[in-house]
Amino acid sequence: MKKAGFESDFDIKNIRAPVVSGKFYSDDEGKLKNWLKMAFLKAEENERECGDFDKSDSLGVVSPHAGFIYSGETAASAINALSPADTYILIGPNHTGYGTPVSISYSAWNTPLGTVNCDLSLFKYFENTIAKPDESAHLFEHSLEVQIPFLQYKFKNDFKIFPICMGTQKIDVAKDLGKIIADIVIKEKEENNKTIKIIASSDLSHYVTAEKAKKIDFEIIENVLKTNTNRLYETVERLNASACGFGPIAILIETAKRLNENASGKLIKYTNSGEVSGDFEAVVGYAAIAVFI
Repeated sequence: MKKAGFESDFDIKNIRAPVVSGKFYSDDEGKLKNWLKMAFLKAEENERECGDFDKSDSLGVVSPHAGFIYSGETAASAINALSPADTYILIGPNHTGYGTPVSISYSAWNTPLGTVNCDLSLFKYFENTIAKPDESAHLFEHSLEVQIPFLQYKFKNDFKIFPICMGTQKIDVAKDLGKIIADIVIKEKEENNKTIKIIASSDLSHYVTAEKAKKIDFEIIENVLKTNTNRLYETVERLNASACGFGPIAILIETAKRLNENASGKLIKYTNSGEVSGDFEAVVGYAAIAVFI
């Protein structure tokens, strides 16, 4: 009898259909490609303005997940900071409440730009952990879906994904998952010459003034730049911050610190929804941050 949770148990023909195309981004392939082309051109300009860095040293990025009109250029700046990888581990918060505390998708994911497959070989690292194979958390969740078109445009579908949805973002869970993913990065490189990168999906402050959002968000960003998980959680609690993906961010930090105790971050772009909507009284904050090892 097969043991549940192994690669052979998964229906590899399962395809997760997009749920926010036509809402968060265009469902027309041509229009989406044209939009992404312009976003990445602006990302290249932004990169030159914020200073040179070696993308090969970038373990992962923090990337926002709102509608492309609001956060898409910031997300493009985040994805543009990544070098090509065999697999991108996508980690995002659970906005729907469905699924297990930490749910991993085993589906292929479809967008208007095509289909990308899940790296099923990574499931073995999560046996007997809090992270379980569970599609229900992903069916209506947008935080990971919106990252994929950027990856597809940048890397031409020549990669796999490993989507993780966090229903619980407790610090001990983030630290445990960071340890597991650090092991994955090391072992997959050593044993299979496979390169793994991480995308931590998070928006920052929600529905506060632009001035207050910037104050809160830059305290959070400073903790990411210094790769300090404990201070990140202390800051979120002290400021009652509404950043929705502090758990995924913490996993990225913890993974980086285990791979290199001198890991550090770099802020590439910060903005808020008011710069598009004109409403600066109730904004959502967005940041593109690269974490280097």
